[in-house]
Amino acid sequence: MLSASRRHGRLPIVTVPEKDELMSSWLQRAAATYGTNARAMLEQLGTIATDPKTVDWAAQPGDIQLLAVALGTEKSDLVQRSFAGIPRAGLMFVSMGTAAKTCAACEAEFARRSLGKIVLHRWKIAVALYCGRCGGTLTRAQPTRSWFLDSVELSGDLVATREDIFNIVGMTMYNHAEAPVVERIFRAIATPIYWPKSRSGRSEIGSLKNGAPIMWRMWNKNYSGPGKAAARPSCRRNFAAWPEAVQAIAAAAVKQLASEPAALWFDLKRLGLIQTGDTTIARRLFRD
Repeated sequence: MLSASRRHGRLPIVTVPEKDELMSSWLQRAAATYGTNARAMLEQLGTIATDPKTVDWAAQPGDIQLLAVALGTEKSDLVQRSFAGIPRAGLMFVSMGTAAKTCAACEAEFARRSLGKIVLHRWKIAVALYCGRCGGTLTRAQPTRSWFLDSVELSGDLVATREDIFNIVGMTMYNHAEAPVVERIFRAIATPIYWPKSRSGRSEIGSLKNGAPIMWRMWNKNYSGPGKAAARPSCRRNFAAWPEAVQAIAAAAVKQLASEPAALWFDLKRLGLIQTGDTTIARRLFRD
């Protein structure tokens, strides 16, 4: 057991972390060594963030320093095991709850070694394609279902496009200049189009007509489904929570949007969905 008073300095016994293990996962296992939990350990160490569910992305530099000393590692090591310092916009692509992805091979190995539930850093990133520990292909941890996409089968082209866009997003989500643009673009293509009405009662419609989000229009030119219902699992929640088919369709829409005429981008700006300069950055990132 840890002492009831706050501890300073390195812990006497520290569990060895797995390669790419998430900071909170390591903390939980380290705390278990002393018969306690991560929250109690964080409180005793005196960190500002004491909720293990948020410490991975809310830990301040001072917290990182305290944890690095306690665990006998470098601050840079913990930063790589967490999302500390990542742009807030980049967190759109990080699962705030359970892991977004898993690696069957690593999970099987952890089970054989009786290591309990370990979560790797890369598993929390919705756009990650390969495991950060073994390099194996990641799969969705908990498949979600959406009534209007239950029967959709992803074509080879759609899967290839998803991988291309995911790779780009995976790099830009850490960039403070590009991450906000990428977040706005993904939310823009997933938001239903509703032009505000003027004083005369008429909608100020541009080249985009009112209706479903443009991602559905690009996916299926004949799509006439419910705009709000279709977008609900998309634009109101982090990308990590979107159904797998929605993620793939959104990625394809972002790539297509990058090659669309300026009029469409102008409409998105008039609607307040993007900002000045977003078009240039998005085209540089996503256009072939």
